[in-house]
Amino acid sequence: MSFFSKTPSAPSTASKPPSASHFLAAESPFKYASQKAVVLWRMRSWNRGSFALSPETHARSVRPSFCKTSRRASASLGLAPAGGGPSAPPPGRIPRPEKTMWSPPGFKPGHLKTAVDNGKHVFIEKPVGVDPVGIRQVLKSAEAAAKKKLGIVAGTQRRHQSPYVETIKRIHDGAIGDVVAGQVYWIGDYGYYPAVHKKPEWSDMEWQIRNWNYFTWLSGDHLVEQHVHNIDVMCWVMKGPPEKCIALGGRQQRTAPEFGHIYDHFAVEFEYPGGIRWASYCRQNDKTSGRVSEYAAGTKGTSNCAGNIWGETPYKFEGSNPNPYVQEHTDLIESIRKGEPLNEGKTVAESTLAAVMGRMSAYTGREISWKWALNSSKLDLAPPKYAFGPLPVPEVAVPGVTPLI
Repeated sequence: MSFFSKTPSAPSTASKPPSASHFLAAESPFKYASQKAVVLWRMRSWNRGSFALSPETHARSVRPSFCKTSRRASASLGLAPAGGGPSAPPPGRIPRPEKTMWSPPGFKPGHLKTAVDNGKHVFIEKPVGVDPVGIRQVLKSAEAAAKKKLGIVAGTQRRHQSPYVETIKRIHDGAIGDVVAGQVYWIGDYGYYPAVHKKPEWSDMEWQIRNWNYFTWLSGDHLVEQHVHNIDVMCWVMKGPPEKCIALGGRQQRTAPEFGHIYDHFAVEFEYPGGIRWASYCRQNDKTSGRVSEYAAGTKGTSNCAGNIWGETPYKFEGSNPNPYVQEHTDLIESIRKGEPLNEGKTVAESTLAAVMGRMSAYTGREISWKWALNSSKLDLAPPKYAFGPLPVPEVAVPGVTPLI
């Protein structure tokens, strides 16, 4: 997550992310979001490993820093040379974050609230929460940001990727007729986040934070943490979230203790008004075929949502396709400078909650309605307290046994 001051100031020195202990500081795990500006990414290393390094060295291993990305975005707007350094422009030219944070999704609702309360523009990585209680907080923060004219742009980068933007615009204009069905996939990536084995000197809490992908209170499970990208495309095409879902899932390969308690495969059926159904498939299994894509079927054609339409009004994207991981920041910076900050808080919250619904349905074996999940579910996965010490690993969910909360 990235926080900008409402009025961008001079470039500042990029700061190290807080150590693991800082997330659980007695005063508040969210205190760093109250700094002048903050970047809050998911914990993720260059080689797509988990937060396996020591907190002190993690700053040198995480995903490309926002400061680097913001320089590229600024350069694409003609605001500054991409390299920065001695040729950097005068103060005020580059809206760089004044603080950066790397955190698992479970911390995102609190970080976002603190940032918006302190009047900051925000870039927030997806997913933005792991349970309905957290998502309701994100929706409140998005509303507060709108009232304060603050920007929120999310890491659902397909919404800033030219082939997707142009194709879905045409779908909305009727190029494939009425959408009647669709499929979304993220199948593969067994080793996306290598598991972190617990060391004797680590408490349960510290180990779970270091091995965050494998604990639902931190990652939401891979249906939420990863497959939300594709579910977001579904919500985008359909102009909103589904009415209900029913799902199944389990774990067959990743069953050792280092894999926590999450599943390794899911299948979800999302239903929209009029009985329109979208199938959702995600899997993290080794030595299996992979597929990461989306597909929409309409009364007049079909589309991969990412550059191609087949049918009565065929289309093939052939335009410029900038790096979407840069473009999402470019769009945020440009909107701030225009005085019309983008606010994607509601859309990313809805896509995240749709994914959460799928996980809840698979874990419990129950059909989940959007209305109930949004308004009535009391599921809050936060630990009893944020402190290093004992924290039992939850049992692996069993449909028909795990309660629906």
